[in-house]
Amino acid sequence: MIQLAKVVIVLLGIGLGVLILYKSTTQAETTVYQASTTEIEPAKKKEIKIEILYTRESIIERVRQAFLDAPIMLEIARCESQYKAAAHNTKLNKDGTTDGGIFQLNSIHDEELNFLKLDKFDPKDNIRFARILYDRSGLQPWESSRGCWGKYTAS
Repeated sequence: MIQLAKVVIVLLGIGLGVLILYKSTTQAETTVYQASTTEIEPAKKKEIKIEILYTRESIIERVRQAFLDAPIMLEIARCESQYKAAAHNTKLNKDGTTDGGIFQLNSIHDEELNFLKLDKFDPKDNIRFARILYDRSGLQPWESSRGCWGKYTAS
């Protein structure tokens, strides 16, 4: 008869540190289970950072509220990142910079972002800094994506 052996490794419980090895051998209609235990290194305590997840709808609403006077910014955020907070252009721009976050904030702003203690990949911070840029320079910081959103402006 052909014997069938299966080995399944199961780690019981989070942080229990016990490894159970089950070996199942089947012959005809008889099944035998053998179990052995082996101690493994106990789990070490780790600091866990919990990120608040933002839905597409909540990001759209945050952009809308931040730019009540400039609804085109909703379209710009869509064109730049599809409203994705983690969007990151790792391909270098012609000037050697990169872009990240909802409004694809350019790395030339990283020093100012750091000074203001803002994270371009945090939706609230990204929108806050986009507001600063808009108040300072209008739509100019997003000129490179005008081909996508420009049809929605009067100018």
